[in-house]
Amino acid sequence: MGLLILFFLITIVISFLCSMLESTLLSSTVPYLMKESEKGRKTATLLIGYKDNINKPLTAILTLNTVANTFGAAGVGAQAVAIFGDIYFGLISAILTLSVLFISEIIPKTIGANYWKEVIMPAGRIIQVIIILSYPLVVAAKYITRVFEKGDEHKTVSRDELSAMARLGVVEGVLDEQESRTIHNLVYLAGKKIGELMTPRTVAFRISETTTVANLFKNPECSRFSRIPVYSDSPDFITGYVLRFDVLEKMAAGKSASLLTEMKREVLVVFENFGVQDVFHTLVKKKEHLAVVVDEYGAFAGVVTLEDIMEALLGLEIVDEKDSFTDLQIEARDKWEKKSSTIDYSGNVQEKTDEEDPE
Repeated sequence: MGLLILFFLITIVISFLCSMLESTLLSSTVPYLMKESEKGRKTATLLIGYKDNINKPLTAILTLNTVANTFGAAGVGAQAVAIFGDIYFGLISAILTLSVLFISEIIPKTIGANYWKEVIMPAGRIIQVIIILSYPLVVAAKYITRVFEKGDEHKTVSRDELSAMARLGVVEGVLDEQESRTIHNLVYLAGKKIGELMTPRTVAFRISETTTVANLFKNPECSRFSRIPVYSDSPDFITGYVLRFDVLEKMAAGKSASLLTEMKREVLVVFENFGVQDVFHTLVKKKEHLAVVVDEYGAFAGVVTLEDIMEALLGLEIVDEKDSFTDLQIEARDKWEKKSSTIDYSGNVQEKTDEEDPE
């Protein structure tokens, strides 16, 4: 009877341990382990390696579990026949099967899935010992399972998954809506081109560099902008920009007759197919807030500011007291629709009647 109980307990205990180790390892997350590793926990670093090569620890755990169940069942069966005879062999087998199912499978895997943070560190050390003990089988399994491995590198997380996690954070109350939106925008900002964010040429405000300080302030549009692109020859030939602060200094000094070209600054030029992140880093590195956007032929296409990029990141329109329009791209589209409505199919511009234009 003693050997029967011993075989039974050994089978249940080892199977319980293996099931909990497997569930704990598979439930643990790489971000959590990385955070613990940064705190100096060597076991976390070890576990990150196991997560990266998951076949290695799983082979060791399943090997031990299979050996325990096989030999344990054989030992229990042999002792049951010796003590109770063949008539009770089926009953003993049923008891062992149900015990393994509930005590050694369902319960430990539930514990591992729900309390993996509490047990993952000691589990890592136990897994390390099991791998050492079953090393020959682990090596053999490595070559056998190589046939079924994917050719491409497995990514731990994708952009879509990060975005989904941000939305899930709102549902679980970890993040608010604005934080989730910011994370989503940040994840997908890398795929956007600067041409999608720029203020189009048709509504981009610029002024001739030969304009005097006095005449600039006669233009009501200038009060809306802190940085104003300037051009020479034609409005599409941007040569730089002026700071409203510099213009105000000239005005305060009584130099209202000064030309804007005297205080003109060099402007950053980018192509409209440049990535948003690249332009953002360039603006920050050069300590600039404004860039001129050109198309593939070098023609003026629009302007973009740090504010435009921050709006795309936050998912908000940053509007100050002087802004007349919240989205200049929408304004440009509206202007084109109004203009195109005055053109017939022959390409001739229709004359507006007083009814069409009350002004």
